[in-house]
Amino acid sequence: MDIFLTRALQLIVSLSILVLIHEFGHYLFSRLFKVRVERFYLFFNPLFSIVRIKKLGGKLKFAWFSRKAPETFKEA
Repeated sequence: MDIFLTRALQLIVSLSILVLIHEFGHYLFSRLFKVRVERFYLFFNPLFSIVRIKKLGGKLKFAWFSRKAPETFKEA
Protein backbone atom coordinates (compact mmCIF):
# COMPACT_ATOMS: atom_id res chain seq x y z
CA MET A 1 0.00 0.00 0.00
CA ASP A 2 2.89 2.35 0.74
CA ILE A 3 4.29 1.94 -2.79
CA PHE A 4 0.86 2.75 -4.25
CA LEU A 5 0.62 6.05 -2.38
CA THR A 6 4.17 6.94 -3.37
CA ARG A 7 3.43 6.25 -7.05
CA ALA A 8 0.14 8.18 -6.89
CA LEU A 9 1.89 11.19 -5.37
CA GLN A 10 4.62 10.99 -8.02
CA LEU A 11 1.97 10.92 -10.76
CA ILE A 12 0.14 13.95 -9.36
CA VAL A 13 3.34 15.96 -8.96
CA SER A 14 4.58 14.98 -12.44
CA LEU A 15 1.31 15.94 -14.13
CA SER A 16 1.20 19.20 -12.18
CA ILE A 17 4.68 20.13 -13.37
CA LEU A 18 3.78 19.18 -16.95
CA VAL A 19 0.62 21.33 -16.91
CA LEU A 20 2.53 24.22 -15.35
CA ILE A 21 5.21 24.11 -18.06
CA HIS A 22 2.54 23.88 -20.78
CA GLU A 23 0.59 26.87 -19.48
CA PHE A 24 3.78 28.85 -18.93
CA GLY A 25 4.43 28.45 -22.67
CA HIS A 26 1.09 30.15 -23.37
CA TYR A 27 1.96 32.86 -20.86
CA LEU A 28 5.40 33.41 -22.37
CA PHE A 29 4.07 33.88 -25.90
CA SER A 30 1.25 36.13 -24.74
CA ARG A 31 3.81 38.38 -23.03
CA LEU A 32 5.99 38.22 -26.15
CA PHE A 33 3.10 39.50 -28.30
CA LYS A 34 2.08 42.05 -25.64
CA VAL A 35 -1.26 40.46 -24.75
CA ARG A 36 -2.24 41.22 -21.18
CA VAL A 37 -2.84 38.11 -19.07
CA GLU A 38 -5.35 38.61 -16.27
CA ARG A 39 -4.75 35.32 -14.47
CA PHE A 40 -2.23 32.49 -14.47
CA TYR A 41 -2.91 29.53 -12.21
CA LEU A 42 -2.44 25.79 -12.02
CA PHE A 43 -5.47 23.48 -12.35
CA PHE A 44 -8.44 25.84 -11.89
CA ASN A 45 -9.53 29.08 -10.29
CA PRO A 46 -9.84 28.51 -6.51
CA LEU A 47 -13.01 30.62 -6.25
CA PHE A 48 -14.65 28.69 -9.09
CA SER A 49 -13.67 25.31 -7.63
CA ILE A 50 -15.72 25.98 -4.50
CA VAL A 51 -18.88 26.47 -6.55
CA ARG A 52 -18.69 23.58 -9.04
CA ILE A 53 -16.44 20.87 -10.42
CA LYS A 54 -14.43 21.66 -13.53
CA LYS A 55 -12.16 19.40 -15.54
CA LEU A 56 -8.55 19.46 -14.40
CA GLY A 57 -6.18 21.57 -16.42
CA GLY A 58 -4.33 24.82 -16.43
CA LYS A 59 -5.96 28.04 -17.46
CA LEU A 60 -5.00 31.42 -18.81
CA LYS A 61 -7.49 34.26 -19.03
CA PHE A 62 -6.60 36.73 -21.74
CA ALA A 63 -7.92 40.28 -21.64
CA TRP A 64 -8.89 40.33 -25.32
CA PHE A 65 -11.33 37.40 -25.14
CA SER A 66 -14.88 38.64 -25.30
CA ARG A 67 -16.89 37.93 -22.19
CA LYS A 68 -20.04 37.51 -24.30
CA ALA A 69 -18.50 35.02 -26.73
CA PRO A 70 -19.84 31.45 -26.45
CA GLU A 71 -17.56 28.87 -24.87
CA THR A 72 -18.20 26.28 -27.60
CA PHE A 73 -18.52 26.49 -31.36
CA LYS A 74 -21.42 24.76 -33.10
CA GLU A 75 -21.20 24.03 -36.80
CA ALA A 76 -24.26 24.69 -38.97
